[in-house]
Amino acid sequence: MAARLTVRDLLDLRGKRRFAMLRVATLEEAEAAERAGVERHSVGVLAFRDWLDRVAAGR
Repeated sequence: MAARLTVRDLLDLRGKRRFAMLRVATLEEAEAAERAGVERHSVGVLAFRDWLDRVAAGR
């Protein structure tokens, strides 16, 4: 998998390249999108809360 894009990368590539973006509703969808190479994700509140719960539980 390619290195993650930084904010600087996004600003430098503005107008030079198109990016794939996907709205995800669950953490599993976000993980699958990342494995598939989707460069940008828009994460819903439920997915974010699920992630927070997993981090708090140490998983």
